[in-house]
Amino acid sequence: MAWRKYTTDWPIVYLHFRNEAYAATILLFWWTIIICTVLWFRNRPRWLAIALMLGAFIFARAEIQFLDEFEPRLAR
Repeated sequence: MAWRKYTTDWPIVYLHFRNEAYAATILLFWWTIIICTVLWFRNRPRWLAIALMLGAFIFARAEIQFLDEFEPRLAR
């Protein structure tokens, strides 16, 4: 996969998530956390930042659980 080299070069992603599906899920989660932090400190609606953060956490957890259960070939 072409973009794999850009996601797995970072040690935290490479050590724990050695394939594209896990790397994409974790990167999406962290980018959402970064966006929420920016929203929070720029005094944007704080309920939006909190909702995005909770949504990102729930999505990432559900996605990893799905990958673990239904995609055994992608297991860590």
